[in-house]
Amino acid sequence: MNMYLELNQIFSYFEYVSEPISTYFNEKNYQINSKKERDELINFETFDTSDFLIIPQINRNEIVVKYLTEKNNQSLLRKQNDKDFYHRFHWYTEDNLLVDEWIDFEKTELIKLAVKWCEQNQIKFTMK
Repeated sequence: MNMYLELNQIFSYFEYVSEPISTYFNEKNYQINSKKERDELINFETFDTSDFLIIPQINRNEIVVKYLTEKNNQSLLRKQNDKDFYHRFHWYTEDNLLVDEWIDFEKTELIKLAVKWCEQNQIKFTMK
């Protein structure tokens, strides 16, 4: 049985908002597990630690900065270190009717990261 990681269903695991969250990919059964789930599977000797790869994560604001750079929005880029940066960005996308464009951009960036990681780790994937 061929197993594939469906990137369109799991791309959000590659992003974090405030702090990275330890999420793991099980190479044996192609499942995504939290740290707690992974530890339980290892403790019950179902799997070994070597069966799991940590999923790399990028901070959402890094993707926002890339988007704003492409939009050449220097005004918002200057505020990227402010605590309310993402809220300002959210208002910007809403006020300028860019919400759908932003969502597509964010998804594309996360899928690029996921594809690169899958290729580096020889994980079979699909975009279904």
